[in-house]
Parts: sequence; C-alpha cells; structure tokens
Amino acid sequence: AFYSSNGFELRAIITCSFIFSLTFLILNGGFEEHPDSFDYIQGIDAVLEGQEWHDPAVAFRPGVIFFSIPFSIIINNSNSIGFHNLLIYFSFGPCFYYLCQKITKDNFHSFYSTLILISSFPIFYWGLAILNDLGSWFFILLSSILIIRLHENNYSIKYIIFAALAVGMGVFYKTTVGYTAIFFTFLLAKKIQNSQYIRIVKIWSLFAFTAFIPLLINQFYIYESWGLSYFDFLYDLVETKSGNDTDIVYDDLKHSNRYKLYSLIIAFPIFPVALIGMINASKNLTEINYSYLKYMFFSASLFVILLSIGIASPRYSFILFPAFYICLSIGLKFINDYLHKNYNFKFSKIYTLIVVANFLLTIALCTFDDSVREMFGFWRKN
Repeated sequence: AFYSSNGFELRAIITCSFIFSLTFLILNGGFEEHPDSFDYIQGIDAVLEGQEWHDPAVAFRPGVIFFSIPFSIIINNSNSIGFHNLLIYFSFGPCFYYLCQKITKDNFHSFYSTLILISSFPIFYWGLAILNDLGSWFFILLSSILIIRLHENNYSIKYIIFAALAVGMGVFYKTTVGYTAIFFTFLLAKKIQNSQYIRIVKIWSLFAFTAFIPLLINQFYIYESWGLSYFDFLYDLVETKSGNDTDIVYDDLKHSNRYKLYSLIIAFPIFPVALIGMINASKNLTEINYSYLKYMFFSASLFVILLSIGIASPRYSFILFPAFYICLSIGLKFINDYLHKNYNFKFSKIYTLIVVANFLLTIALCTFDDSVREMFGFWRKN
C-alpha cells in the first residue's frame, strides 16, 4: 500500500541516490578516507586471519567489518567497506522518506527533505567513507520506524523482538544508536497506563534482553579470540570522557563550547529552516505524530549532550538527523505557505535548486576539505 501511493517518490529517491553517489565517487576519486579508516580496513584481517586489532576499540563495534567480509572475497578490504556503505546509502533515502511521510503526512515536502538529507555533507563525508557511521545512522532510522510500529501494534511480542534486534544490530555499529532505546522507553511509558507497571517491566525487560543478544554474541567471540571485554572498554571510555586519559591530547578549541556550536552547524547548516519547522510542528502534526517527533528529538539530544561532554563532534551531533529533517520538511512547508499567501510566490519552485546547491556544496567541501579546515582553523578531519 505504501509503495503504490509513493512509488514515484521512492523511484526518484533511488535514482537521485545513484546520481549523487556516482558523481561523488568520480569527483572524489573513490570513497572518503579518514585517519581512523585503517582501523576498520585492518579489522577485516583481524577477523579473517586472527591478527591483533590495530585499534582494539573497533572490536566492540564491528558491524561494518562483519557485514563487509563477504565483499572482501572479491574486492580489497577498503572497497568492501565502501561497497557495504554504498548499499546502505541506497536504502537510506527510502527509509527516511517512509519515516518522514508517516509523521508529516506530506509526500511532497517529505520527498524534498529526503533529497536534501541524502545530498548532505555528513552523509557523504562520513557516510560514504571507510567508516561505520552510515550503518549506525541507518539503524537509527530502522529502529525508530520499528519502535513506532511496535507502539501502534500495542507492543506485541513479534514487534518487540524486531525493534529490539534493530537497536542491538545498530549498537553493533556504534553505541550512538542506543538513544533509540530511550525513545522506546518514552513511548512505552506513554502507552501503558499507571495500573500496568508489571506489563511495562515485562515489555522493557524483553526488549532490553533481545537488544543485547548481538552484543552478548560478540562479547563471547572477542573474549575467546582476543581476551577483550566490554567492561574494560566502557571503563576506558568513561576515563577518556572524564578527562583522565592523559594519552589523548586535544587543542583548547575542541574543548570549547564554541566548537560544540561549530559541530552543530557543520552537521546541520540549514538549521534555521528546521527551527521554523520545530516551532510549528505541533500545529501541523496529529497529537501522536507530534509525540513521536518530540520524543525522538529529546532522546537524541540527551545522547548528543552526553557524548559532547569534553569533546564535541559533528558525527555525534548528526544523530539528531531524523528529527531535524522531519522538522525541515515542516519548515519548508511553512515557508512555502507563508510566501504564497502573502506574496503569491511559490517557494517550492526553487526546491530543486536548493537540492542541487546543497549537493554541489557537499562535493566542494569533501573535495577541498583540507583547504576548508585550514581556512577556518577549527575543524579536524577526525
């Protein structure tokens, strides 16, 4: 039913994904590489040949490595990770469009918000790269969709398992996906009445146990093979975040609140339009859809704040993207309606130009990233 009423938009999104990715890969000379890309490239050899990990921390988030291994039979490790991310990229747009359209009930603006998302700088620079970010962002989308479906289906066991496994597989890529578990908790508390505390505990326990299954399997594997433990990993992570890790040195700017603002701007350069959408969201959405958006934004914001203690990063900030781009869709509609009503101008006429300009800016930033960092003096590639 969804495809029959949204077939044109879905086909157009996939076509644009192909054009965007092909253009990027040609002009960029392949997938983007970063200082930590080698950690994932070598991780495939660590798994296949039993080598020690170049960065043992990658063993705790090996999703991109495990799911790239089948491609490494045909192509080298680097391109196998890139190809894995390319396949996810083609699924990314349709998934976000589904979520955005489901909440806003606006095919037209959901479509253009999706095109702006899949042509955005973070998606290409850290997503179509030899990294694990795009996989984690995809599972943020998938788990959010399944959690909403779970809420709509009165928390049936089938949907609990599906949603929890999506969260668990996402954390298998990056712990940032964990914020969707907070989203789940908010919705569960809203759905179940006060007299049903026992049911809340049962549902939450089943969800948590199922979500941990991929991590438990990985814990057994990496402990048996390399003697690695999630407990030690989390302890080291807390030490680093609290500033007690003297092996890691950052410049003063990265510790500043100014850099936290830079991180948000880099992740979401058109945030004023999304802010307009956020302000007007309650007037444009049904009560339940507004609740989905509100809880999604709040859950992600909590995680961004926690992750940004000490050191911020655009890669941390970007986990806000589902709520941000849904608000962008609402903001575009508000601006279009306002200009049409007051000035008889259809802002929607230039949506395609906005998408093209956004993509060209992305290409320029990715191609001349070293020059851009040197020019502004505040942004590091990693």
